[in-house]
Amino acid sequence: MKKVAIVTLFDYTNIGNKLQNYAIQTLISNLGYSPITLLCDNLFYQESRLDVIKIYLGRILKKYRKLFMDRNRKDVFKKGTEQLIQTTPIYTWEEIQNLNAFDAYVTGSDQVWHNWLHKEGELEFRFLSFADRAKIICFSPSFGMDYIDISEREFYKKALDRFFRFSCREESGCEIIKDLTGREAILLNDPTMMLELNRWKQISKKPDYDIPDNYVLVYCLSDLPLKCLEDIKVYAFKNSCAIIDIYNTDYPQYYNTTPQEFLYLFDKAQYVFTNSFHGTVFSILFNKKFTCYMRESKNARMNNRVLTLLNKMGLSERINKISDQSINYTKVNAVIKQEREKGIKYLSAELKRTLE
Repeated sequence: MKKVAIVTLFDYTNIGNKLQNYAIQTLISNLGYSPITLLCDNLFYQESRLDVIKIYLGRILKKYRKLFMDRNRKDVFKKGTEQLIQTTPIYTWEEIQNLNAFDAYVTGSDQVWHNWLHKEGELEFRFLSFADRAKIICFSPSFGMDYIDISEREFYKKALDRFFRFSCREESGCEIIKDLTGREAILLNDPTMMLELNRWKQISKKPDYDIPDNYVLVYCLSDLPLKCLEDIKVYAFKNSCAIIDIYNTDYPQYYNTTPQEFLYLFDKAQYVFTNSFHGTVFSILFNKKFTCYMRESKNARMNNRVLTLLNKMGLSERINKISDQSINYTKVNAVIKQEREKGIKYLSAELKRTLE
């Protein structure tokens, strides 16, 4: 069986990251190939130790309690992730340069083309610079920003020029590719939306902690304005619902929710409040009533991916607005099906091309 390497972000505390990784792995496996994720993050953190200290020192000083809880969360996630994703660790650049055991290399999804540590080595790896140009594929990647800084434009242009064909998860990413290369990119959904709902239900798991019969689910990766928090409390009270907030360190049992438990909670929720891209994705996949809050200030750069998704699904009215109005999920699910077929067709064609 042909072997396919997956290169993506790998964060043991990020639920969406884990589920999109699982989705890509499953899609490749369903097409008849043997996928494995290359785990190289330790390499980047070793090479960029001073940069990492600069980036996180302020956060550590301000949020020591959250740092301690993240350690526990990472341990819980790691156990759950090992059940979902096949990985192989890479420790040195020499190992990367000698990666010739794979028949194809896929980079995506998530924000793989964002320079998180401000190191070209990190980007070179996620642009698959180490691999034969004929074997590389980009599958619904994201830049995580609306433009490329002038100081990095030449690097990005050179890296992009190696790809035979482009896909991207956001409209802004397609525009960046067009601007830098003069070539078009196909707009694809996130891979999580390319799996059938039944597959997500199959791997979901009821949490060990007690779950009320009726609850609203809150999944916000950055703080919401106080007005929004009050509105959520009022909605929950009026509808006789408890509140489960799975990114709130005041509730450790919720904060340690695994990806599998995350799926279960979405499936059973009465309503979802989120400012997360994947929180919005799974609200839609599980056909829930939901409110999607736009992020503010420095996090506003992440809004384009959510706006692209909601506009495509015809759900822009769910932005920053609590509503019990029914959602026409018959129409939405038809769009999901069409986009799923488009994404799988793209991936299948690209894998066949690299393996000719």
